Amino acid sequence: MIQNLPIYHSIFDEIDTDKSGEVDLVELRCALNQLNINMGDSTLNQLVSIVNVSDKPSMNRQEFVHFLYIFENADPKNIPQILFLAADSDFSGNIDVEELFFIIKKLDGSVQKDDIKFAMDKLATNGQMNYDTFSKIVSKLVEK
Repeated sequence: MIQNLPIYHSIFDEIDTDKSGEVDLVELRCALNQLNINMGDSTLNQLVSIVNVSDKPSMNRQEFVHFLYIFENADPKNIPQILFLAADSDFSGNIDVEELFFIIKKLDGSVQKDDIKFAMDKLATNGQMNYDTFSKIVSKLVEK
């Protein structure tokens, strides 16, 4: 659960200056600049891409909330943490097969859902994977 959800919705309404129901990169960049948050274009594009379900160059309200959830809770230098929070689309603190599949599919389009389900059956508890388990897996993959 996100404690700041009403604030996130309010921020979305403020920066959606054209009232399209979506925040594009120009609107997002203006908001970040107003908050004195310096983020390179590459980093911003990658974060938007990770939470963007529709693959459009803009974010709807839910995607924007997810973006802020990651932004507020992740250490920008901790890639496993960013990926875990990006996968945690229901903000539960755990990820399930669907969430893990979504984030891995974003990173490697060739992965099969059955492979993810097999891994979750071996590594997760009651179909849920916590950050510690996820982090260990990602760290081992990065080492290779």
